[in-house]
Amino acid sequence: MFSPDGKTIVTSGGRISGSKFPTLGDAPKFDDTIRLWDVATGKEIKRIAAAVARNLISTFILQNGFSAFSPDGKTLVIPGEDLAAYLLDIETGAEIRRFEGHTGSLTGAVFSPDGKTIVTASDDKTVRLWDVATGSEIQRFEGRTGPVTAASFSPDGQTIVVSAGHPQSYWYDRIVRLWDVETGAEVYRLAGPAAGATFAKFSPDGRSIITTFESPDNTARLWAAKPKGEIRRLETNSPIRSVAVSPDGRAIVTAGANNKVILWDAATGEEITQFQGHTGRVNAVAFSPDGHLLASAGFDKTIRLWDIETNQEIKRFEGHTGTIESLAFSPDGQSIATAAEDKTARLWDVATGQEIQRFAGHSAGVSSVAFRADGQTIATGGADKTVRLWDVETGEEIHRLEGHTSIVRSVDFSPDGQTLVSAGTTDTIVRLWDVERGREIGQFEGHKSRVNVAVFSPNGQNVASAGKDGSVLVWDVDSRSVIRRLDGHTSFVFAAAFSPDGQFIVTAGNDRTARIWPSVDALLTEAGSLIQRDPPEFTPEERVRFGLPAR
Repeated sequence: MFSPDGKTIVTSGGRISGSKFPTLGDAPKFDDTIRLWDVATGKEIKRIAAAVARNLISTFILQNGFSAFSPDGKTLVIPGEDLAAYLLDIETGAEIRRFEGHTGSLTGAVFSPDGKTIVTASDDKTVRLWDVATGSEIQRFEGRTGPVTAASFSPDGQTIVVSAGHPQSYWYDRIVRLWDVETGAEVYRLAGPAAGATFAKFSPDGRSIITTFESPDNTARLWAAKPKGEIRRLETNSPIRSVAVSPDGRAIVTAGANNKVILWDAATGEEITQFQGHTGRVNAVAFSPDGHLLASAGFDKTIRLWDIETNQEIKRFEGHTGTIESLAFSPDGQSIATAAEDKTARLWDVATGQEIQRFAGHSAGVSSVAFRADGQTIATGGADKTVRLWDVETGEEIHRLEGHTSIVRSVDFSPDGQTLVSAGTTDTIVRLWDVERGREIGQFEGHKSRVNVAVFSPNGQNVASAGKDGSVLVWDVDSRSVIRRLDGHTSFVFAAAFSPDGQFIVTAGNDRTARIWPSVDALLTEAGSLIQRDPPEFTPEERVRFGLPAR
């Protein structure tokens, strides 16, 4: 292994075949020493023969880069057979510090770019971050189902990439994951033929990741280090159940398992404020049409109305006897419709907080609700596998739409109110319905597992759907075909929303993130502007977005 300045090589016993380092000898054996060599002369310049050396895993560790020099070249971190990692002083050969805590053999250790932290990988299925100055553990990355084979930092030190794979062993989970160093959250998972990846490392510019495989094809693969096209990521400390975009497109609201409703700046991704008061998981959020109010509801069976300007709760609606799963403002902003596990959907007067209509008929919990553009009809979906259309004024059922084979998690009207899209869970099919006739007119088939959400774009030409597999599919309504796939979420996607101007899509889910993606229309507009320029003029961000190779 080379030192940062390239002038020194470090080895642990054995020999370097074909080299000009004769004192190593010909016998490829472990001799209980760590040796430093001058690259220019081939002469040994340091030998560490302390007890530390006898704890080293093997020559394999150094030869494969699983130990590392500090960025300044003054220290070396090496995994030991005793489940600890050792920090050695290059000049004196003395042990400076020991990092202990792993319960399985160490498979790697590496410094952060600033030299202040060290990350270690282990057979105990964890990756751990350590403070170099104190030796204390400051972060633990968990979630793997098998031993970890390697870990390394991104050039900016904000992300680590972790590999774990062996082609002939099911003990390894064979997935390459990216983790946020500060939060410890998994932020991205490499999709595709990653089985058996035993090593992964960032490119010097941080835009790519190379993986190597101990598999029959003996390949190395190059990956994008972030999902192509993702504009921005909003990170929270708990799964996100609902997301909405303000009418002016300048703010995004998320809500979820931490009982909080969080308002974000859509342009910067910065948190603006939090609305706190719910005593259980928040399942639904929505902006009023004028953007001044925010409604939220969830596990505590209450609907809360918030003033966005003052950050204060101004009204609370109570009456449901089951968890509230969904809500929607009427187009005129004067009422709110809610759906709950008590088998009812209800209509509330925003000004008074009073229940003004109840829609009863589902034989099981109601999980989704939406207003038609004229405000005279609402749609509900439920655990009884049906979608129902209701007259807002009379509360009477207009149509019952049947075809789903499981709970209907999502309903949404097209902007013109002529079509309804619905998503069942385990039946994996997204369905289109003619609102006036109450008949199914099409299906979107492509999801491999349950679907949690399906929403129309503002122009009605596209539908975005997402679910358990973490992928977001964008469909062309007329052709019923997938025109775009958004990969990046590392777990279930629970919610999706288009911006009112149709320029971006927000998705959110169990991986504790909300992600902002450019819409198809936005990409077409941007692509049109690029036609007027030569490829060499494209920025790095544009190249990533359109899948072009880096310069």
